[in-house]
Amino acid sequence: MSKNLNNLTDKENHLLTQLAYYSHGIPMKDIPIKIEDLNNLDDSVISKDVYNQLIDAGFDELEITAINNDRETGFGAIAFKDSYNNTGISFRGTDMKELQDWGDNISTMILGTSKQSEQSLEFFNNNKDENGNNFLYGHSKGGELATSILVNNYLEIAQTHVLNPQPINPYKLTLDQKTVLNSSKYDVVVNEGDYVWFLGLNPYIDNIRFSNKVPGTNSHNQISVDYGSDGNIVISNKAPLNIFIGSNISTIIGLFQTPSSLFTFLNNQYNRIIDYVLNDMLEDAKKVISYLEGKVKEFINVAKDAWNTFVDNAKILYKSVTEWIYKTFNIGYKYATSNPIIKVDTHKLRNYADRLESVNRRLNSIDNRMNSLYWSVGFLDLFALLQADLFTDESIRLKRCISYLDHTASDFEKVERNIISRL
Repeated sequence: MSKNLNNLTDKENHLLTQLAYYSHGIPMKDIPIKIEDLNNLDDSVISKDVYNQLIDAGFDELEITAINNDRETGFGAIAFKDSYNNTGISFRGTDMKELQDWGDNISTMILGTSKQSEQSLEFFNNNKDENGNNFLYGHSKGGELATSILVNNYLEIAQTHVLNPQPINPYKLTLDQKTVLNSSKYDVVVNEGDYVWFLGLNPYIDNIRFSNKVPGTNSHNQISVDYGSDGNIVISNKAPLNIFIGSNISTIIGLFQTPSSLFTFLNNQYNRIIDYVLNDMLEDAKKVISYLEGKVKEFINVAKDAWNTFVDNAKILYKSVTEWIYKTFNIGYKYATSNPIIKVDTHKLRNYADRLESVNRRLNSIDNRMNSLYWSVGFLDLFALLQADLFTDESIRLKRCISYLDHTASDFEKVERNIISRL
């Protein structure tokens, strides 16, 4: 008897998210094939280490029933069954060597759909269990594909397990789809320090479990997840930091997602309306138009919130960076913070103010005399006179400096008097 897909540990679920990475090596002629029989194939099909992990996890009787491997689009998936009539589908993540995978990732992030999205839906429909005993698995890009299948077919899905997934585009989702992403049907694990999960706005942020990271490993890979003796993840205590960093980057990316997703959404609804009208289904067309009106208003509000959040986060980030620069590179700041006793000679401040006032009076006198010259100089000398006159405009700035020095001296004296009166 193979293991029941409905009762696995985190480590076992994550092992199945990796299974689709071997879809390119298993020959179609060998399908169906049990996991234990993969040992009879060439070592290039699946590494001995991964094979042994699958066997040790008790997946030897798990039967692979279908494979799709499209080198042109980068799509890869494996369907399999356990002995309890459960169907599992594992979707492959990004192949780092394939440019088409990256193009698909960008399309998914901005538009909310891609060629691989279509292929994953077709693969699911061709291999799903009609009774709804379907379990989806995916890592990285494969996690986004599994998520996309879930939100569009959630009545037919028993469970979805994803590891470090690329976020699904939130602007193409309806309220019920967002709800299912925060339900028990959707299990999301993000490893500490992972850089993929926040490449977009996450509508399932409340459902994420953050895992502790194995030191010295790449955070995005499954081998970096820290599992306890029970096979489940060790919860990270650095999750708030992950969320803070991720939310800032997600908000920036969300500004690109928003307008493109609106275009895709409106285009899809437009096609539905035309189809209803051509088939003389006017009432259905009116319902879509009414629904569309509400969605556009909702979108505008979301876009405003996203922008406001971005501005707020930018201000916080600017303040933090500025303070860090001052603390790190500004010698005066470092001296001031380490020597909190302030010594101010207010007499000198007032003396500087008096000296500036004297300079200002002379500038004003010069300015008045120069104004009279405008009636005397010729046209060719006018430009030179204007340049000279600009110099006298410093009078306004000097007044500000004088006022600043006087007020500063008064403020320091007032604070000093308050402190002394309380001692």
